[in-house]
Amino acid sequence: MPRTGGVYSPPAGTKGVSNTTIQSVPYNALVDDLTADANAARPITAGGTGATSASVARTNLGLAIGTNVQAHDAGLQSIAGLTTAADRMIYTTAADAYATTALTPFARTILDDSDAAAVKSTLGLAAIASSGSAADLGSGTIADARLPSSMGGKTFTGDVQFTEGVDFGSAVAASATDLSRHLALWGTNYGFSITSNTLNYVSASEHVFHSGTNALPATR
Repeated sequence: MPRTGGVYSPPAGTKGVSNTTIQSVPYNALVDDLTADANAARPITAGGTGATSASVARTNLGLAIGTNVQAHDAGLQSIAGLTTAADRMIYTTAADAYATTALTPFARTILDDSDAAAVKSTLGLAAIASSGSAADLGSGTIADARLPSSMGGKTFTGDVQFTEGVDFGSAVAASATDLSRHLALWGTNYGFSITSNTLNYVSASEHVFHSGTNALPATR
């Protein structure tokens, strides 16, 4: 007999009556009914799954893998075994293997920066750190170790002050009168220049030259 609301009820006329002979027909009907019920899928309301296979049982119970629940995953299993705490993050140590490491509030202010310029700004670095150009060095000095080993071909647009003598190193003159290796100072309408092996001095105004402590005659 079909269950009603998950509750089994025996067929009518199958219950025994005191002091009467048990009739085979209703008795056999009861046995057959119990056998059919026992072999049928027990409904969820009766504590069963209403299914005859595992996949249908999971579906009936709302446990379908990939739809209602996550399938077993080694990576998730590894994460589940971690002990977490404030200011820590997880990272992989191998395939599907995870561990935790420190992630301080300061480190997070760098991680949320979108590019290198933003990182340098967060770190409070000077403009020169972003551009890499000495033109952005607004104050201070550049250590000797940061200067190029050779200044050949360099152009100075401002004043250059030497506190000591100038060493020309390997800039050897071609001859005793070759000044081109050692001097080339020139302005718009004044200064020194080299023509072949001749030193030329040009001035737009009067200059006084000294020999020792004695002034030489003024020239133009």
